[in-house]
Amino acid sequence: MLAKEIMTKEVITVGPDTPVPEIARILAANNISGVPVVDGNGKVIGIVSEADLLIKHEKTKVPYRLALFGLWVVPDEAIAEAYKSARGDTTAEDVMTRNVITFNEEDEVEKIAEVMVRKKINRVPILSDGKLVGIVSRGDILRAIAGV
Repeated sequence: MLAKEIMTKEVITVGPDTPVPEIARILAANNISGVPVVDGNGKVIGIVSEADLLIKHEKTKVPYRLALFGLWVVPDEAIAEAYKSARGDTTAEDVMTRNVITFNEEDEVEKIAEVMVRKKINRVPILSDGKLVGIVSRGDILRAIAGV
């Protein structure tokens, strides 16, 4: 079985400048757990998952501190990031996973499933000639196995 036979073709995407609150609304409204981030040419440059949003939210709530000569120091970049997050300026580009594992629409589902399990990922973008044409989730694979 090939990726193109089970992939979801109507892929919801966001751009790199999409604000995090908007991404959260998109995920919730569409009952999905992640979205590819695409540039102006439709090239996948990242992916944002629920976990990315939750981890980023926790990291920016309170700046982290470093112990330096017995003193606790809050790095400037942590303060800037916390301020940016508090203002709601955090975007997809700030939280996305950049090294996205992708597959071609002609790839075997068995190969995709093996990589998803080994790498502990829930969804993979499917490309044709470098352009996003679909997405395969663990649910898509389970439905294919079940014949649904």
